[in-house]
Amino acid sequence: DRIKIGSAYYSDNVKQLELKIKSMRKKLSLLTFLTMFCSFVFGQSPDWGDFSVYTYQNYMTVLASVEIDGDEQSDPTLEIAPFCGNDRRGPVRKTVKALNGKYLAELSIYGNENDPITFKLYNSKTQTMYDHNVSNDGLKIIINEYIGSLSEPYAIKFNSVAKVGDVKFGRVNDAVNYAQAGDVVTVISDNEITSTVVVNKNITLDLNG
Repeated sequence: DRIKIGSAYYSDNVKQLELKIKSMRKKLSLLTFLTMFCSFVFGQSPDWGDFSVYTYQNYMTVLASVEIDGDEQSDPTLEIAPFCGNDRRGPVRKTVKALNGKYLAELSIYGNENDPITFKLYNSKTQTMYDHNVSNDGLKIIINEYIGSLSEPYAIKFNSVAKVGDVKFGRVNDAVNYAQAGDVVTVISDNEITSTVVVNKNITLDLNG
């Protein structure tokens, strides 16, 4: 059978294909909108730097929990990645709720024996990056080792360095970017500012001392 559209005739199959294409276009438009909406609401991931599993032949695995200021986190939006200096040494992973209720991340960490490993953590809700507090629990690569378990995960610990009200941040500049006119950005005690802080809005920077 053929269907007349304008001055041309189309078969049922062609008509059905056109309808499918229109439906796919609508779905793609909706997906694009949702992607843009989520990026606006939750923020985009930072530039973690390049990483390839082919750079190193050896790796170990760490099953880890995340602590911020001594509190174990239960946020599935947190992203974490291993580093050796400024060199990323594994894929970025999100914390996932395990069977025991803990939020854990299984991290593959690549490199050579005894390479010192630190971590960076990103909170998309506040768009802040946390740097691993090495003094709390330093870690070195042990090739083919699996560290941590469901009952006793390896705790990766981070400290906040600034806050706006009750919202805490891993970097002072992230707190400044989050603050609105009239807000007070407080640098939390016992944390040293190691980067330039840029303030271009009407806020108060309290150095807490």
